[in-house]
Amino acid sequence: EELPALVAHYEFEDSAALGKDSSPNGNDLLVHGSVSQGKNGVNLAGTGGDVLYAPYEGDTNKDFSDDITGNYTVAFWVAMHSTASQYVVQSSSWENGFSVAYAYDTFYIKAGVGESAMTVGINQNTWHHVAVVANDVAGKAYLYVDGQLKQTVDRVSESFTMAADGTVFTIGGQSNPNDGWFANSANASFDDFRIYGGAMNAQQVAQLVSEAALHAGDSAENNLAVPEPAQNGTIIAHYEFKDAENLG
Repeated sequence: EELPALVAHYEFEDSAALGKDSSPNGNDLLVHGSVSQGKNGVNLAGTGGDVLYAPYEGDTNKDFSDDITGNYTVAFWVAMHSTASQYVVQSSSWENGFSVAYAYDTFYIKAGVGESAMTVGINQNTWHHVAVVANDVAGKAYLYVDGQLKQTVDRVSESFTMAADGTVFTIGGQSNPNDGWFANSANASFDDFRIYGGAMNAQQVAQLVSEAALHAGDSAENNLAVPEPAQNGTIIAHYEFKDAENLG
């Protein structure tokens, strides 16, 4: 089944441009705080204001929220590294969009004043595929984890509007750059983050998970740092395998 048009695709493979959009649309993100390249994707330190966020009014970069009209889907791989309360993604203000938060092995989806918890445990340091569908026609936002619908919340505004009320689309936290604040950062790794300009159905989400199964079942425990290469021919380890009682 054909998927909605791709608005942005963040592969997080360029350490010199962590927020680069690999789609033809040029919807690059900006970086605030401590965001670094990992073995896969990017790592956020979760120290307060560590986020990737969309340009907003006043920035010289393009604001891709102009390409979004009501219905949209965000889909990504994420591995959480702490049980502390933290924001995973923010599409807009609570009144006009949705946020996904995480605390104590549980994902929460928020829209307006409503909040819904996904009670299935989410293990730390394990990759999970997350998709959130904002459906203006139904007036609801849907949270999928690993291709399965987990929670639904009702929209409280007239329409899902990305980057409303001074907020901006944010990965790994909350932000309102117009007021100069970034908060509730995630201690997490993100990879293969996509934004589509349409509301996917359950079959399309399952199809996307199947097609983008980069990390299915993989551990992210060792994703927190990229190993430094050996310098000047330094030997890191030497295994001669000559001791029968200590083969390693």
